[in-house]
Amino acid sequence: LGAALVILGLVQGIIKPLRDSRRTKFARLEECRANVEAARKDVRSAARSFERRMDTLRSIRDISDKHILHPVLGNYLLQATEIIESHADALGVTIEPVREVGLSDIPADRFTATRLLKAYTVHVNMVAAYRDAVRLIREIELNNPYVCVTSLIVRPRPNDDVENHNISIEVQWPVWADPEFPREISEQLKEEMTEQESDAE
Repeated sequence: LGAALVILGLVQGIIKPLRDSRRTKFARLEECRANVEAARKDVRSAARSFERRMDTLRSIRDISDKHILHPVLGNYLLQATEIIESHADALGVTIEPVREVGLSDIPADRFTATRLLKAYTVHVNMVAAYRDAVRLIREIELNNPYVCVTSLIVRPRPNDDVENHNISIEVQWPVWADPEFPREISEQLKEEMTEQESDAE
């Protein structure tokens, strides 16, 4: 009976506390492992979020640089004229001076939270064969997927020239509602890159 009591005392006084301590340590280790794994997931998620944000900013910047009309010396007509005249010259189509129609709002659909873009429209007159006008329209629209020829009017000439017609078109580009927006995007890209480089160091 004495030996049994000694063994019971050893179990209660030494072995059980050791087992409880071991169980507690394992629980803490498991909690620590879970915290580390959660931190790793957060880091991976933050990295993916950063890359997505950078990709979005780069995409906006690239589209803006290539396809959005920008003011030159305070107006859009200079750049619009340069674009249309370069296409007309390349195709050998003679056009009259490009005339400005103006800026207008782009109708917002139910998914559009803000109106970042407006539409800028110019009017172009030419005396040309219908096929040449179509080639010019196709060239303008193929060169920029965001440009749209919104109007085409063909009138006969008042003489025997049945090949050529008086043709008018209206060409529309997207422009930023806030002309400073592209600069803000570039600055945001620089800030994000600088912050990322600082974090890496």
